[in-house]
Amino acid sequence: MMVYHYTDIANLEKIICKNVEGEAELIFRATNCKFLNDGTENTLGIKIVSQFLSLVEDNLNIKQEDRVSSLLNIPGYINRIYQHQKTFDDHNSSTDNYIVSFSCDKDSLVMWSMYGNKGDGVALGVDDSFLTIPYNKGFNTYKQKCTYWSQHTLTEQNENISHELFESMKENYIMMTNIAAKEAFVGLSKENKEEMAFRFKGYILLNLVTYYSIFHKLDMWSNENEFRFSTAGFGPIVKYYKNTKGVYVPYINVSFPIDALKEVVIGPTCGRNSYGMVKSLMYERGMLSIPIVTESQCPLQ
Repeated sequence: MMVYHYTDIANLEKIICKNVEGEAELIFRATNCKFLNDGTENTLGIKIVSQFLSLVEDNLNIKQEDRVSSLLNIPGYINRIYQHQKTFDDHNSSTDNYIVSFSCDKDSLVMWSMYGNKGDGVALGVDDSFLTIPYNKGFNTYKQKCTYWSQHTLTEQNENISHELFESMKENYIMMTNIAAKEAFVGLSKENKEEMAFRFKGYILLNLVTYYSIFHKLDMWSNENEFRFSTAGFGPIVKYYKNTKGVYVPYINVSFPIDALKEVVIGPTCGRNSYGMVKSLMYERGMLSIPIVTESQCPLQ
């Protein structure tokens, strides 16, 4: 599937660059998930999981002693999850997810206005099958199109949960709580086994909350038609940039093969020389045949 990253045209030279071997590659800035532009994102997962997790466990006939939802009844526990989702710890950032955002829309008026420098930018068309980081490099990566929910849907009673959301939670719950994962976490030793089992449930709860925060958004953002690449791992080099509000935002650089780039769409308000400039950059980076360079058809003035 093709997905599109809208950006300022000046960022092209930073994104399409050469590695130490002199070969072209794509480098994207992945923003720490606690600094995304939708203030509800890091708490939406808490709302979804808190409301529907017990219903999923009822359906799966999970024994009471194994229920992850039991943690929600512990005074102050959900508040600790909330604080973890909202607060960046610069001494222990390896547990955070970092996000690169794309859109499934190739030539979107909304995306040009919000992220394509008001039309004076480019949209990089990327084949999403290339968006991965080898597991042996110490990173876990996930990628998928975001799901959008209305506020009304999320505030309905449990018995009215949508079939799509219920099946999604059920599938993720089964995957995260499989026996192999639990044994690897708890260990085969009986020493502190109860404590480790308790911590395993906390690990599952946090992972569910994180997943439903990252890939699920309110429908007020649905016109972005967003596709996200998410990565977390130990030892990334965390850098910072200063946003328009004066906040220093943590990010990491993630690289992908240059073959991932299939198309460059030039924004509707770019100057006449933009096409030549983009083609010249491609030539300079040794990209003689791909990607295709096209011009936006949006009526943005």
